[in-house]
Amino acid sequence: MKLLGVCLLISLSAFGQDAAWDNSPHATQLAVQAARLKPLLDQLKPDDWLANGAPPAYVSQLKGAAQELAGLTVAAELLDKQPQKLTAALDTYFRLQLLEWRFESLIDAVRKYQSPAVADLMLSVLRANSANRDALRAFITDLAARKEQEFTVVNQDAQACRTQLAQIPTAKQRATKAK
Repeated sequence: MKLLGVCLLISLSAFGQDAAWDNSPHATQLAVQAARLKPLLDQLKPDDWLANGAPPAYVSQLKGAAQELAGLTVAAELLDKQPQKLTAALDTYFRLQLLEWRFESLIDAVRKYQSPAVADLMLSVLRANSANRDALRAFITDLAARKEQEFTVVNQDAQACRTQLAQIPTAKQRATKAK
C-alpha cells in the first residue's frame, strides 16, 4: 500500500509544475486592446446603413460583434486567472479569431455605407492586436506541448508503478507459498 501511495505522489508531482512563461500580461493586453473596439462600435449607425441599401445581415453582424467582444473579455479574464488551462487559452484564441472575422465583414459595411475613415480606424485598432494574438498562439502551442510531456511522464510513472505492484505477492499467493 505504501508503494501505491509513493507512486501516486511521484505521478502527481509532474502536474504541479506551472508554465515558465506567465500568460497573464498578454491576455490582459489582448482584452484591453480589443476593448478599444467598443467605442468604435458605438459610433456605428446601422439604421443609416439600412437606409442606404445595406443588407439587414450587417445589423445582425454588428450585434454579434458586440457579443463576441464581451465574450472575449470574459475569456481573457478567465485565462488570466488560470493560465495553465489549455481550454481557457483555446477559448480566448478562438473568440479573438471569430471577433476578427466579424469585424472584417463589418469594416466592409462601414466603408461602403457609413465612412471609409471610420472603417480604416476600425481596421487599425483590430490589427493592433496581432502581436497579442501571435503571442497567445505561441503560448497555446507551448502549453499543449507541456501538457503532452506531463501526460507522458505520468503515464510512464503509472506503468512503472503497475509493474512494481504486480510483483508484490497477494495474500492468496503468500498462503499458497506457505503450504
